[in-house]
Amino acid sequence: MDPNVKLISKSSKLLKDSGMYQRLVGHLFYLTNTRHDLTSAVSVVSQFMHAPRTEYLNVVPHILRYLKTSPNLGLFFTATHQSKLSCFTDANHAGSRTDRRSTFGFCTFYGDHLVSWKSKK
Repeated sequence: MDPNVKLISKSSKLLKDSGMYQRLVGHLFYLTNTRHDLTSAVSVVSQFMHAPRTEYLNVVPHILRYLKTSPNLGLFFTATHQSKLSCFTDANHAGSRTDRRSTFGFCTFYGDHLVSWKSKK
């Protein structure tokens, strides 16, 4: 998703069929269980599920195009045993262009396997 896209405009029209937008974003939400690279973009478009506008629907095909061009980036669990524990964190203070709120996230790996993660706005 383009980081310079600002999805706060009230000038575009509301979608007539908001259910279609909600179903698309719901399917993308389901994919974030195995495709953590989608989590940030899906969280942005899911903020507007209560009143989606036409410009928000134009962002979703970019996410779908990314999925089509990168089918092998999902999680893959191997059968080897490794006992190394790693944790990674990242934070962005007041970085949201829409509401100036902070974002935080972490992920924990046991060997090469992702065991827990969280992102919070």
